[in-house]
Amino acid sequence: MRSLATDLLATRTATTPSGDRLTLRVATTARARTVGLLGQRSSPDSGLGLLIERCDSVHMFGMRWPIDVVFVRWPPPDRRVEVLAARPELRPWRLARVRRRTLGLRRREVAALELAAGSARRMGLHAGAALELDDAAWTDRPFVR
Repeated sequence: MRSLATDLLATRTATTPSGDRLTLRVATTARARTVGLLGQRSSPDSGLGLLIERCDSVHMFGMRWPIDVVFVRWPPPDRRVEVLAARPELRPWRLARVRRRTLGLRRREVAALELAAGSARRMGLHAGAALELDDAAWTDRPFVR
């Protein structure tokens, strides 16, 4: 059986509003998007995030610890990734979603960023904030629709 790591397309870095560096792993396959952080034995590192493309809702069924979920506009028109909403310290057995229709967005234009609990607040990630992608290759990569 393949590991989740083989389903991740890329690992890139971004700068948060607080100036912290954040390593993003992008889940683009159906399997990687479905699994997310389920099955992990421990909470993710504070400087690491899992970006789930085409995702406007997240469930915590089966999770063992709380995480921060940040919904972003994806793919970004440039290297600036806009934060649409943040759900800090989402506990196990809960749901979170962003009201994308209210924002005038389609499902394929929203992604969920899963982070260690407390990371979103520490990094200054809230609605209206933005991440700066450090690698121009993000915008060069074709987006699968």
